[in-house]
Amino acid sequence: MGNLIHLNELIETVKNDAYRASLGLIRQDTGRIWGPDLRIIKDYTSHGLDHSDRIAQNIIKLIKLYNNKRDFSEEELYLVSASSCLHDIGMQCDVIKYKQIKRKAEDLGADFSVEFESERSSDFSQEEQNAIRENHQYLSAAWIDFSHNNLGEIASLDAAAKSIPDDLVGDVMNVCMYHSKLPINDCPNESKITGARLRLISAILRLADELDITKDRVSNDAYDAFRIPQENLIYWWLHDRTKIRFLEDSNNISVNINLNPNDVKLYGDLIKELYIDKLIIKNQAVINVLIKNSIAICIDDESGVIENAHAKCMPSEVCNKLIEDAVSQKESCKVLKIGERFTGKIYNSSRISKTFGEYILIESDFEEKIYLPYNKEIHSKFDPIPHHRVSILRTADDYAISVGPRFLDIDERIEGIFHPAMGKIDETLLLIFIGDHEIKVPKDVASAAFSLFMAKNDIISISRYKTGYEVSPVRSL
Repeated sequence: MGNLIHLNELIETVKNDAYRASLGLIRQDTGRIWGPDLRIIKDYTSHGLDHSDRIAQNIIKLIKLYNNKRDFSEEELYLVSASSCLHDIGMQCDVIKYKQIKRKAEDLGADFSVEFESERSSDFSQEEQNAIRENHQYLSAAWIDFSHNNLGEIASLDAAAKSIPDDLVGDVMNVCMYHSKLPINDCPNESKITGARLRLISAILRLADELDITKDRVSNDAYDAFRIPQENLIYWWLHDRTKIRFLEDSNNISVNINLNPNDVKLYGDLIKELYIDKLIIKNQAVINVLIKNSIAICIDDESGVIENAHAKCMPSEVCNKLIEDAVSQKESCKVLKIGERFTGKIYNSSRISKTFGEYILIESDFEEKIYLPYNKEIHSKFDPIPHHRVSILRTADDYAISVGPRFLDIDERIEGIFHPAMGKIDETLLLIFIGDHEIKVPKDVASAAFSLFMAKNDIISISRYKTGYEVSPVRSL
């Protein structure tokens, strides 16, 4: 218990200096504390002091489970408390203004996939924000290193960085760097300078961080204002409905997402597979490190999606993103992005209502499968007859679908009402309309079909054989 009391004291002490660090560089530019509109990384879940507070509480819960004669050393307690406050500061790093930090991050392993063209960090594009977020663990370590060695150049972090003992700067950098994405087993097992168990400390921080996925992490104000991009909205929605509990009667952690019963019926299995099971798999190596170091912990195998009759139904944009995430993980199956067009010949379409909710699966001539949300009007364009050449454009609001003319296959027969319209395709082929379908036939066949329809006002059939076409009446209207 002595270690826990000391850890609490350390966390509170480190926070005082880390507060300035968590504000990031923007405070120098604005002279005031940043809000959601001043953050470099916008529209993502919280990475500020409130996030560090919750991580600290999770760390304490994990350390309570430690069962080994070897106590945590002073250095180890300092590392876990300091890194709980400093691990995400890279999310607020202005890589345009402070190119030295960006270069140091790249030396550590960062790989920025975009050229930063914005003039101010507060104007970073979504792609630039994503690049910072993907590399923030390297930026956190680089920022600590730079500020510790260059007092006075970046005042907002200097006090916190300079207060780190010289012998522990490299260790803090390592723990911050391995708190996310990097394989935990690549983290050095022990510090060559202090002997601190870096891999253990990194694993504690990492799991404590991963477990901060509850409603405290999101702002409903941002969601209600529809400011959140669609690709992030699903995480806000699910975080808002996630409950994490350290079960007192066991060393299990319970992770449950409560949803409206109808959403559970349609999407429950999918959400469990994509988010809860994925969380368990993602953190198994981290949990193994904790178990090897006498912290016996696991995520409860009864974790899952539970019904809450009073929960709001998922909005359509969240459902669509959920299904996109699911379909994108399936082999040769894709969801059109907004503004993207698919053009090809469809040879099969099916309505499916099991795995992803209701949707249409379009199989094309390129052995590519296209997902479309089920809609009766859309489905009717594909359902009766395959082999159409189709153009599908996903717009911001819906799907624009154009079903093009096609040839009948040999030994195929089609019947319908011939509309009194004819369009020229070339010198020998004409376009005729039969039902909802556009058919290309030779000019003489089209003329015969139209003549028969106009003469008798019949439903007409066209059959194609190896030897040619046959046009005949089916029945009078």
